[in-house]
Amino acid sequence: GEYNVKYLLALKRGDKGVIPGENINYLIDQEKWKRAFETPSVAILENQNLKERAYLESMDGKTNMGASIESYEPESVHINFTSPQKAKLVLLDSSYPGWIATVNGQEEPIEKYKGLFRSVEVPQGEGSVKFEYKPKSFQNGLFLSLASFIIWALFMLKLKNHN
Repeated sequence: GEYNVKYLLALKRGDKGVIPGENINYLIDQEKWKRAFETPSVAILENQNLKERAYLESMDGKTNMGASIESYEPESVHINFTSPQKAKLVLLDSSYPGWIATVNGQEEPIEKYKGLFRSVEVPQGEGSVKFEYKPKSFQNGLFLSLASFIIWALFMLKLKNHN
């Protein structure tokens, strides 16, 4: 449940470790994971401690649910928040290079949260955070394509004028 997975597929084994059986891995806390569906050999477990996709966490690590996702697109996420103090807004999406965050219109650095997710510091009060995917690799590719086209066009003009 730490990584906010909603469902978990677990093999059911017998007392000697043979599939099928009635036992689920002892490392899975069955108070936090409820059996949603099962067959003789497999159980689908539902996370009972699922967090919202975006939430605020105070600087001392306590969760405060003062965030709501206003829009969620593949390359843009807009989140509104209300925080009684300076906090960290956590977005439970994969952290990946190329994302830019703005808090109340000002660009802020994105930090990795638990090594996997995105987070950004937000001030006390009401505000908004916008995550946008603008990878430099796309801009570099666009520049190289444009430069290549210009060189090709100049070469074609020169070749035409030479003939």
